[in-house]
Amino acid sequence: THNGLFLQDDTGKFTPVPGMTGQHWSLLPLSKSILAASEMGVIEITPGTVINRIKRKTGKRGNKIESNHVKHVLNLTAFVLQKSKTFPGSVWAGGTFGLGILFKQENGEWEHRIFHNISKRIYSIVETPEQELWLGTLDSGVIKVDVHRNKQNPMVTITRYGKSHGLPGGEITVTSAAEHIMFCTPSGLLRFDAAANRFIPDSTLGDRFAGGENGEGVFRLTQCKDGNIFFHSHFRNYCAVPEPGQGSPSGYRIDPVPFLRLMPEQANVLY
Repeated sequence: THNGLFLQDDTGKFTPVPGMTGQHWSLLPLSKSILAASEMGVIEITPGTVINRIKRKTGKRGNKIESNHVKHVLNLTAFVLQKSKTFPGSVWAGGTFGLGILFKQENGEWEHRIFHNISKRIYSIVETPEQELWLGTLDSGVIKVDVHRNKQNPMVTITRYGKSHGLPGGEITVTSAAEHIMFCTPSGLLRFDAAANRFIPDSTLGDRFAGGENGEGVFRLTQCKDGNIFFHSHFRNYCAVPEPGQGSPSGYRIDPVPFLRLMPEQANVLY
């Protein structure tokens, strides 16, 4: 939240995690801990021991969570965390510093490297099987990073894309859905045409949300394991349900009904 990190106990009550104040933008679960991206930097939270206890008033057995262990991993403001496919066990981090990689040593300590040739603030990260990173920025287009495999000293080749490549101005969020990379922009969804070396309209969710002069902007987008795509556009939330061969040209049926009870406000995270 904007006021720190909170933990829900077995009663449903949320309580603040001590020491985790300020804005938190992203959480990444690891095998035995959680990484949090925040204005304080990247922080690792290792859950405390769960102890069974008898509640005095009801006599029923409940759980008590002992204090969590909090460790600072990176003392630079971070917005997004993404597990690395190229370097298993490592984590890509984006923030005010640009792009960095975090990797844990056998002794449990974290090390990091910041790529100083990427100076723009990074708000979204997607990694491809081809060892490429696509980075989304607030107002500086998109950055593609080719990673050369060397965990201890990873080298990168950078390509920057902007308006001359078909991108509009404003924030661009990079995400992966429908088996390809999507670029959420103020003028709708785009995809990258490698042969033409430019961005073109992505009609996965129909012409209404395809990028272009008449496209409706898409701010956030994520796909669930069941194939449904949830996205946010102009202060409204939508669910795109896959319906191949059911008369939908795009293969998806847009369903706004589940969210009609929600106020029309900006959604910053869909998870």
